[in-house]
Amino acid sequence: MSQDGKDSALPAGVRERILAIFDGGRIVAAEPLTPPPRAGPDRAAGETAKAMGYGTPIRVDLVDAIGVGRSVVFRTATANDFGHD
Repeated sequence: MSQDGKDSALPAGVRERILAIFDGGRIVAAEPLTPPPRAGPDRAAGETAKAMGYGTPIRVDLVDAIGVGRSVVFRTATANDFGHD
């Protein structure tokens, strides 16, 4: 977690990966990107097929080593009925 605590939405290991890619960078915010809710007979309210299979994407805002603001999106697969273990 960053000193300001704004990357608490990141799954384990993602913060380290981002900072390895952007050496000297600093994460300033992280938040889930949630699609508009779509309910259906086989889905709970607000759950989409993409979120069920690959998890919710997370937008990470950071400042790189030379002070340039950047945003990246990470998506992680979760262990579930779709075979992601």
